[in-house]
Amino acid sequence: MLGLDRDLAVGKRRLRATALARPVMEMVRRFCYSTDEQVAARHLGPVNGLDGQGAQYLAEVLLKRARWAWEDICSPAGRLPFQHDHYLKM
Repeated sequence: MLGLDRDLAVGKRRLRATALARPVMEMVRRFCYSTDEQVAARHLGPVNGLDGQGAQYLAEVLLKRARWAWEDICSPAGRLPFQHDHYLKM
């Protein structure tokens, strides 16, 4: 649903496509806890095994998906689950 259909190489690590949805939705969750007006790369939480540079690269790659996820959540026709944090952020 998030369009994450390929594994991603980050430094020496290879992140499986099936595991990338979690950090995307984590970005949305952390965005909801912030006062920011849009999802940003800084909303990516710590990722085991990645240094700062690797985490920054991952955040930049996933940012487009996280913004799309937030748009989907905000849409009445959206398909992603709508949760308590989402309506509070809205």
